[in-house]
Amino acid sequence: MKKLLLLAPLLLLACSSTTTPGASDGGADPDAGAADVAAPEPFALSSPTITEGETFPKDHTCNGKDVSPALS
Repeated sequence: MKKLLLLAPLLLLACSSTTTPGASDGGADPDAGAADVAAPEPFALSSPTITEGETFPKDHTCNGKDVSPALS
């Protein structure tokens, strides 16, 4: 019975895994395919309601009407 009490924790320890599933084993280069990925295109976001450098209109805040501004 004492042997079983000593062997059970050792068996559990031996069966446990310390690696994260899907983790790299260090054999592959993680940057190997990075050159094939194109950079995203830049985009511009504008609004007829919001002007750069101006204060945000109160109607479009939670203290005002809480209405989303038109975006394009």
